Amino acid sequence: PPHFCRPPPPSIAAAAAAYWSTFASTMTHPPPPLPTAASIAATPASSPTRRTLRIPPPPRKMNGDSSSGANVPFPNRRRRLCPYRTSPPPLNSYLQEGLSVVVVGASGDLAKKKTYPSLLALFASGLLPPGVSVWGYARSGKTDEEFRDGLRPYLLKSTGKSGRSSRGGGGSKLVDEFLLRCRYRRGKSYGDVPSYVSLVEEMRRREDERDGRAAGGGVKHNRLFYLAVPPDVFGDVAGAVRETAMERELVGGGGGEGSGSGDPADDASGHGGTQTKGGGWVRLVVEKPFGRDLPTCLSLSSVLSRHFSESHLYRIDHYLGKEMVQNLWTFRFGNDWAGHLWHGGAIRSVTVEWKEDFGTEGRGGYFDRYGIVRDVIQNHLLQVLTLLAMEPPALGASGGKDGEEEGHDAAERVRDAKVAVLKSIPPVTPSDVILGQYEGYADDPTIQDKETACPTYAAVRLHVNTPRWEGVPFLLVAGKALEERACRVRVRFRPPPGSFSSSSSPTVSFRCGQGRGEADGDVPPGGRRYCGQRR
Repeated sequence: PPHFCRPPPPSIAAAAAAYWSTFASTMTHPPPPLPTAASIAATPASSPTRRTLRIPPPPRKMNGDSSSGANVPFPNRRRRLCPYRTSPPPLNSYLQEGLSVVVVGASGDLAKKKTYPSLLALFASGLLPPGVSVWGYARSGKTDEEFRDGLRPYLLKSTGKSGRSSRGGGGSKLVDEFLLRCRYRRGKSYGDVPSYVSLVEEMRRREDERDGRAAGGGVKHNRLFYLAVPPDVFGDVAGAVRETAMERELVGGGGGEGSGSGDPADDASGHGGTQTKGGGWVRLVVEKPFGRDLPTCLSLSSVLSRHFSESHLYRIDHYLGKEMVQNLWTFRFGNDWAGHLWHGGAIRSVTVEWKEDFGTEGRGGYFDRYGIVRDVIQNHLLQVLTLLAMEPPALGASGGKDGEEEGHDAAERVRDAKVAVLKSIPPVTPSDVILGQYEGYADDPTIQDKETACPTYAAVRLHVNTPRWEGVPFLLVAGKALEERACRVRVRFRPPPGSFSSSSSPTVSFRCGQGRGEADGDVPPGGRRYCGQRR
């Protein structure tokens, strides 16, 4: 941020004032009184309360910057990292709190392949509290050991990509340590209230045990419910969680953003009311797809809002966690040269591809209810399209002083910019769509309708009716059982006048590599490479 790039203060008192004015708002407790030059001089040198404050070194001259002005760190650079930039203190107070994570639908494909490996990565990086408990809930009859044995291959596979761990272990040792924190409970259904009562009682006993081990007791305990289940049972799960896992009622039934318990401690937390013992929070994370169509989506929102306020709900798309997708933001808005080329005058077409080289493999029962369009295109690929086509959001213009409010405002501005793209897309016509189904799809034993016409391949052509993208087609392609496994974005540029090849256009491709996002330049046959960049 620009306010980090400041010239070094001229005195100790100014150094202390600059530090506290920058970071005091991010601290949980108010800072101590600022020292003054007089108070420092009056403190005996032998006093244990006296401290030496170090003034940052002066800015370095870089790339021929010849200015000698002490108050202008980089006079010839419009945007430059400050050589003495200091990061704000990490907001990791939650690591001293208790945390119970409940994965609803723990025996499903999403939980095994995505949710639990992601929790393992957080655990390996030291980003989960030491006493974290991970509870799995589903309808399959399994013991804790059987459940752990089923997870182990997926976790071991994920550790091969994650590399080193901040906990000093890796591979099977790390997985074994994580699995000791994983437990499994069965219910008759996803909304089975008696089963949730039993689960919450076990969670509460472990929370009490942690209170007994903690110095002074009274540890705040947080509960996170991750719904890795079909959307038609979101309402059942939300109702059961609301009835069993909330220690105190929300005023107004949790139906609004500003609902709260009226307790000053609750208002200070900013989470709309105390939910668990010790003032912890309860959160619900819901995965895609969020309904089958607009009416079911609105119905789900209505059901969830009856039980929780918006501050408790997180609607997520795990595809946004891919490094390739995250790098699109940096590529677009972190490179001035890309901004000059990112419009319909220079770009001929944009293609977003998602391919798998295997079929449903036992997930046919779920997949056959939604198909490739609802499973991938309507969420994953549309999210990528909005990142590619959105206008730069107006960030940093709120003028707020509270860091959390500014972050919330920034997130809303990004969301508004993405929604504006979706509103600019006209309805799709049948001539813009190609659907297909791979041979042998209905042979999956979990598919009941052997005459199903559910598509496993879809190619959709969209247009974004904005001045920037007038006349540029956006192609969304997704399919199973194809020739390769890939997630890729291809941006095809218009050939310059008098180009050496009129049959091909230069292309920039973003693709998911082994744990990283990569950008390469593809060139026409016989042509020279004009762009190559790896991140």
